[in-house]
Amino acid sequence: MSIKYLIFCLYLFLFSGKVYSQGAWDIKYMPISSITKSLIGKEVRIDFKAFSNDTISKVVNVFEIRKLLSTNDTINLKIDSTKIIFVESWKIYVDDGSLKNQILLSADGKKTTIKEIYLISIDDLTLTFEIIIYQLEHCNTINNKKELQKKQKITIDKSNIKGLLVSQFN
Repeated sequence: MSIKYLIFCLYLFLFSGKVYSQGAWDIKYMPISSITKSLIGKEVRIDFKAFSNDTISKVVNVFEIRKLLSTNDTINLKIDSTKIIFVESWKIYVDDGSLKNQILLSADGKKTTIKEIYLISIDDLTLTFEIIIYQLEHCNTINNKKELQKKQKITIDKSNIKGLLVSQFN
């Protein structure tokens, strides 16, 4: 083989596509001020405000996301006409940050989890989402549990949201 061929192959390997090692990073952070209708239908995760002045107005680079998500904020959501407090559960690692690992957990210990969230509409004051709710339910047999899932639409005031996490590959 010629040296030119080896250099060409090395160049193709290094610069021709996305290369992942053990981890992967697919998260992009969008402040609430930059949310547009182009996100309708996309899977997202909601970063709630910890307090009323908890805002961010600039574009967030990948290195700042971990710091932004260092707290697990709470939100009170109405699920099947019952108010449930949910806590953000962020799983961000040095070499891995995946949208699918970011969930909302119920604070009441009833094993209610929101694992999937889709933006379905935007207006001046609110965002409407379709959420997929998972509930761990005990069956009649010993140590047998099953996970039930259901869809529900929820509308949240923009004033309660700091930003959205989206997949950077959408």
